[in-house]
Amino acid sequence: SCDYCCITTLHRLVPGKRFRQRDPDKVVREMAWMYHERGARQFIFHDDNFLLPSATKNLERVGAFDRAMRANGLRHVGLVLKCRPQDVHEEVLRRLREMGLLRIFLGIESGSAEGLDSIGRRQTVEDEHRALQICEDLGISTQYTMIIFHPEATPRTMLADLAFVRDHAAHPLSFCRAEIYAGTPLEKRMIDAGRARGSYLAREYTY
Repeated sequence: SCDYCCITTLHRLVPGKRFRQRDPDKVVREMAWMYHERGARQFIFHDDNFLLPSATKNLERVGAFDRAMRANGLRHVGLVLKCRPQDVHEEVLRRLREMGLLRIFLGIESGSAEGLDSIGRRQTVEDEHRALQICEDLGISTQYTMIIFHPEATPRTMLADLAFVRDHAAHPLSFCRAEIYAGTPLEKRMIDAGRARGSYLAREYTY
């Protein structure tokens, strides 16, 4: 539901349910083919919602993946996935690490409440600190993006972002500006406020 995300905007435009999960057995069958036929050993899940806002449901789904992987002879593999900070749960990540989890890309995006509000992230800075600490305690490589430059950015929010980065110096990151993609809630908000310049091909704004 992020305001700046082109992926969720595409989900809003297509018919049917916005959130759909595939059967773990079907996913693992594809993994098994790549593993046995092509020698693949690392599997990267480009799924923003691999984990849900429920530790119980996550443990059930992860357990289904684990059973299917064992049944299909997938051993000594590396897993990489994405998740939201508020969905990080120590028991779930511990189970995934036992299955081969190597790295998580966390949707941090901002180290200040103002920054999170500006781009429509429904999480808290405390969620972010907690998630990174759990990953560090479990020895799971974690990386994230910091959107330092966004429509409501000020020197104070930028300094807060940099302070957040210093607090978690063990984790690699990238930093960027919030782009205004066509059709997003952020584009509408900036147009309505008279702050968007240019066309849908490349909109600009000041902050």
